[in-house]
Amino acid sequence: MPTTTRRMTPQRAEILAELRSVDNHPTAAEIHERLRPRLPRLSLGTVYRNLDVLVAEGLVTRLTGVGAGAEARFDGMPVPHDHARCRCCGAVTDIPTAAPIGTPALPAGFVVESRRLEFMGVCAECRAARH
Repeated sequence: MPTTTRRMTPQRAEILAELRSVDNHPTAAEIHERLRPRLPRLSLGTVYRNLDVLVAEGLVTRLTGVGAGAEARFDGMPVPHDHARCRCCGAVTDIPTAAPIGTPALPAGFVVESRRLEFMGVCAECRAARH
């Protein structure tokens, strides 16, 4: 759940706008690289701090990396959706949530606030590279 609302700084607004304009779930370093032409004084540390705030505010989702050394990726899509992740290259793709998936048996008294579904596999590019 979102915590206290913090002021939307110009840098934070640019980071959020960048995340909402793409669907490839960039890393903090990729966001930094994309914003540098518009914000030449933007540091990578500022990007990380603002991503933390946007995640805490519930405006962005952090997708944790899979595997040793995998970086977190960030999702700015505000509507519910699922993901497909390539276990080889780490690419994450949005999958629109078309139909609700049955609710599993949950502990008594447990209240669902959200859900996340991620399909793991190998993307077409990685499969093609193997052949």
